[in-house]
Amino acid sequence: MNRENRKDVVDGVAQLQLPKSNEQGFVLVAGLVFVAILTILGTTAYMTTTGDLQVSYNYRKSREAFYGAEAGTQEALYRLRPAAGAASISDTASPQNPNWCVYIVASSLGGTAWNPATGDPEYNASFTNTKVVSLQTTIPCWVKVRHKREYDAVQAGHTTSAPHYTDADGTPSIAGITSGSRGNIIYYGFRGTSTAHPYTKSGASNDPPVEIITSRFVE
Repeated sequence: MNRENRKDVVDGVAQLQLPKSNEQGFVLVAGLVFVAILTILGTTAYMTTTGDLQVSYNYRKSREAFYGAEAGTQEALYRLRPAAGAASISDTASPQNPNWCVYIVASSLGGTAWNPATGDPEYNASFTNTKVVSLQTTIPCWVKVRHKREYDAVQAGHTTSAPHYTDADGTPSIAGITSGSRGNIIYYGFRGTSTAHPYTKSGASNDPPVEIITSRFVE
């Protein structure tokens, strides 16, 4: 930095004058940089806090949905027991109806009556779709209970070389099993063996059908 000193004499007193320098400009720039750093730190802290709050909120809502759906599943399991008495649900037809389906629904979900046809993304109009009122009136969830059929097993990976059940209904081929032709009910019991296992048969069965329970929490 170039500097030039000037020395003047006023009334016999020597005065030293220094030229103006760039120090004032440097201080201004340093101040602006400091403010920018504080702004960045503040923005980062805000974004971090906001992100943490969102994560905490999402976690709380996911746990709420999980336990709400689990409560619905437990009610369905209870109702499937004969000991549930008047609250029990079951397919009383003989032979049992492959399209049997029951919805367990809170008296109101979101303040309005819940309609399976619009509320269940997997609704099937060919099922019986009976509705019963849930015993848990304060938990906003709905539960669907239906028989497991050969189509469900095929969707889960069942093949003749890697079977999920014993196909004893006289039609062992799975080629014709589709979403429109779901095959027979899969039962669970002692079909021809000393060990309980899933199987199909033609006609009525004394063993209980395997049931599929779907439980959904409604916010």
